[in-house]
Amino acid sequence: MRKTIRFKPEQFQEIELKAAEMEMTLSEYIRLRLGFPSKRDYRMLLFHISRIGNNINQLAKAINIARKISKLDDTQLNTALTRLLCIQAELESLRIDFKSGELDAYKSK
Repeated sequence: MRKTIRFKPEQFQEIELKAAEMEMTLSEYIRLRLGFPSKRDYRMLLFHISRIGNNINQLAKAINIARKISKLDDTQLNTALTRLLCIQAELESLRIDFKSGELDAYKSK
């Protein structure tokens, strides 16, 4: 969406200067000042969620291997699986927040 905002010349120059100092476009700078997450924030969030997902897969594989060679009893197995399911639920919640645009908890400060 495109909107027009009017500034006095000296105000606009100040905004342009601050954006340039931060090596940002005008739009990026204004979004940052308003507290909206940047594309970089989204990319970093996705990167970290992806890494967590990979770690969960590795843990699940290790649990399955340990179970097959009888290194885990049923209580340990259930505890590990419950923890993995909790992590999975948290990641799903983050995914839903990300898709809906409700990332207030992840905004740049």
